[in-house]
Amino acid sequence: MTKPHWTTLIALIGLVLLISSAAADDFHYYFQGEQIGVELSDSLITIIPDEGYQPNRKDALEVDHPCIDDSYPPAPVNSTSWTYHLSEGWDPDSAIVVLHGVPGVKIVNPVLSTPDSTPVYITDEFIVRIDSVVFPNAWFFADSFFAAHGAEIIQHVDTIDEWRYVVRMTGATADELLELSNALYFNDSVEYATPNFYNDLTLDAAPNDPYYGNQWYLKNTGQSGGTPGADIDFETALSFPLAVQDVVISIFDVGWDLDHEDFDLSRIIQTLDVAGNAFADSNNVWDPDVSVPENLPDHPSPQQYWAHGMHVLGLINAVMDNELGVVGIAPTQKFKLYKIVDSTKTSSDASLAMGLRCAALDAAFQKCDIIVLPWHKNYQSDDIQTALRHAYNFNAVTFAAAGNDVQRQMGFPANSEYVISVGATNEWDNVESFSARGPALDIVAPGRKIWTLDRMGDLGSNKWVSTCNDDRNYFCEFWGTSASCAIAAAVGARILAIVPDARGNWGGAAGDFGRPFD
Repeated sequence: MTKPHWTTLIALIGLVLLISSAAADDFHYYFQGEQIGVELSDSLITIIPDEGYQPNRKDALEVDHPCIDDSYPPAPVNSTSWTYHLSEGWDPDSAIVVLHGVPGVKIVNPVLSTPDSTPVYITDEFIVRIDSVVFPNAWFFADSFFAAHGAEIIQHVDTIDEWRYVVRMTGATADELLELSNALYFNDSVEYATPNFYNDLTLDAAPNDPYYGNQWYLKNTGQSGGTPGADIDFETALSFPLAVQDVVISIFDVGWDLDHEDFDLSRIIQTLDVAGNAFADSNNVWDPDVSVPENLPDHPSPQQYWAHGMHVLGLINAVMDNELGVVGIAPTQKFKLYKIVDSTKTSSDASLAMGLRCAALDAAFQKCDIIVLPWHKNYQSDDIQTALRHAYNFNAVTFAAAGNDVQRQMGFPANSEYVISVGATNEWDNVESFSARGPALDIVAPGRKIWTLDRMGDLGSNKWVSTCNDDRNYFCEFWGTSASCAIAAAVGARILAIVPDARGNWGGAAGDFGRPFD
C-alpha cells in the first residue's frame, strides 16, 4: 500500500468533517469497529470555563442561571471541566443553549449515561493512535495536523507508545469532538480514535455494613453444611516453597495505607500515581504518592471506597507468621501499585491505559507477571483494550473482576479476550447471586465475607460494619468480585513463583507449559 503524504491525510479528514458538520442527532463512538450508542443524562451537564478563569481543582465556576440547581455542588471532572445538576423542568438541550450566553462559560457539553445510569463525562480530550505500519512518520506532522482541526497535543509522544497521542480540542463542543474522533477512526492511517471519557470506576466490592481461623476461603471443608469445596488448601500448600523465583504483581486500584502493621513495605518495587493527566512531569519523573486522600468525610461511603485498595492488597500480601491479623495468599511476592483515580474519585481512560502500557512494558522486560484489575467500567474503550493486548502479548497474566451486577452483565475489561475474568462464589461453592455471568466469564473464586486488611484505625470500612471485631485495622465483610479477582491473582502468582517455566517466552517458542495466560 502506498503511504499517504500528510497533506493528503489532512485533506481527507477535512472532507469527512465537512460532510458531517451538522450537529449529531445521536451520540456514539467506536469500539473494535462497531458503533456504540450512548444515551444522554437528563439531569447533568458539563461546563468548561473560559481560558481566563484559573481556579484550583476544587473551585468550580459559579454559574448564575435558573437552569443550574445550586443545591448540588459542582463536581470536578478533570482539571478543566466541572459537572452541574440541572434544575427541575430543564433538559440538557435547552440548558446548553442558554448557558452559552453566561459569562465565563466557554463550552457546555451533555453528560452521557451508561445503561445503568452511570455518568460518563465528555471533556475536551480524545485519544488517537496512528497506524505505525501505514504511516511510520506520523510524529513529524502531528502538531500541525491537530492544530489544523482546532486541537492541541497535551501528551506529546507517549513514552511507552510513540504513535499514541492524547489531544485536547481548543474550542469544540461534544458533538464536534465526537465527529472528529469518529472520522479519524475510519481513516486508513489511524489505528483507532476514541474520546477520553472520564467517569467513576465501579469498584467490584460490596461491603454490607490473629484472624486466620476466620479466613474460610483458605481451607473450605464444607464448614457451612455443604460438601467440601474446591477452594485453597492453604496449609497443604505451605509444604511447597513459597517461591522459587520472584513474581511481580501490578495492582491497579484507588489508593493504599502503606503504613499498615500487617503489610511488608519492603515488597513494593514501585508506586505510580497515574490518575488524571499527571502521567509524568517534564523530566519524565512519575508521582510516587499512592496514598488515599487526607481529611475524608467521616461517612461510610468515602471511607469504604478509599479502603478498597487495602482490602485487595491484604488478600495477596498480608504478612504470614507475624502474630498479627490475617494471612495473604502470596505474601513473599513483589508489587507495583498503580493509583488510578484522583482525589475526586474519577479516572480517565487515557490515564488508565497509560498505566496498563507501563505494566505491559515491564512485562516485556520480565518485570511484571500478574496484573490485578478489581473493578470495571460500564463501557468499552479501544485505548484500554489495546493496552490490555500489549500486556497479553508480553505474557503478563491479567485478572479482572467480573462485576457485581444484579442483571449479571459482564463489565469491561472483564469481557475482554485479553484478561481472565473472575466471578464470585460462597462457602458452599455456589456462584453468588450478585456475581456477573455470561460467556466471557472464565473462572470463579471466593467473594463473600472475606477477611482482609483495612485502613488503620477508624479510617476504613470496619468502623461502619458492626459485625466485625473491635480491631479496626482489619475487615471481615469484603464482598464482591473484587475479592475474587484478588484471590485468583494471588493463586496465579503462587503458581508462577514455584513453576518458573510456566512463564513461556513471548519473543520465541513457548516454555514447557505454553503461555502463562493459557
